[in-house]
Amino acid sequence: MTFLLIFDEEKLMHIINTTTVRLLASTLLFSSLFPLSASAEWGVGFSMDNTQSMYKSDTKGDTEIKGEMSPDIYYKGERANLDQNSFSYSAIKKDQYIVDVLATTKRRGYESKDKKIFNGMKTREQSLDAGVRLTMNTPYAPVNLSVIGDISNTHKGQEVGFSVGGIGKGKKWNGQRSLNAAVIAGANWQSEEVVDYYYGVKTSEANANRKAYQGKAAVTPFLGFETQMQLSPHLSLQGKALYKHLPNEISDSSITKDKKQDYEVGLSLSYWF
Repeated sequence: MTFLLIFDEEKLMHIINTTTVRLLASTLLFSSLFPLSASAEWGVGFSMDNTQSMYKSDTKGDTEIKGEMSPDIYYKGERANLDQNSFSYSAIKKDQYIVDVLATTKRRGYESKDKKIFNGMKTREQSLDAGVRLTMNTPYAPVNLSVIGDISNTHKGQEVGFSVGGIGKGKKWNGQRSLNAAVIAGANWQSEEVVDYYYGVKTSEANANRKAYQGKAAVTPFLGFETQMQLSPHLSLQGKALYKHLPNEISDSSITKDKKQDYEVGLSLSYWF
């Protein structure tokens, strides 16, 4: 089995340019709203993931991992937290549980030029979602439940996520190099609007190789692990690998893989000030 790591230079530069503006704006906003305290941390870094792994590959007999890399900014405060995908604020923070208000965006969607299977299709954009997340701190592992909805008028759908395990915020530098790893399992529910937007094919987009498809609400279970390595007082490396079992509502689409399994991998390097 061959794994192909592909980078679209034009798309990478677009991500970097747009993200640079976001980073500068976020830095100014957070500097004013959440001044750095003794317990807060700022960081910057780069992250990479295989954003389009569910879709059919351009190569036969290979497993194609299309990697996308982007610069990120991080903030870990007493209540406010910012990472490469989301901002959250702990409205309620107890030892046993935390209730966060969050805004998040996921690296998904595509342009017609990204793959041959998308030729002639309209661009599917990333959405900006907002909602709440409940984290229960149990003696065995953290338990997370989140409910979010599209506020960017992109797909107009909703999503519910549930997970057990994971490393959470990770560990701070404790004076020596360390490795923190944890198993994570759960499931994500996506409403009909979300599935149809990202995996559906409109009648006007159908052709001989791509049948029209109307997406329906779907539940995707997953299992994997997360890791964090503290390399120095300022450098940390984070990684994740997830196995997903694709439901019929996604795998039946004419633009997704025929297989029932999908693998999500991600890696990020962070510098902490």
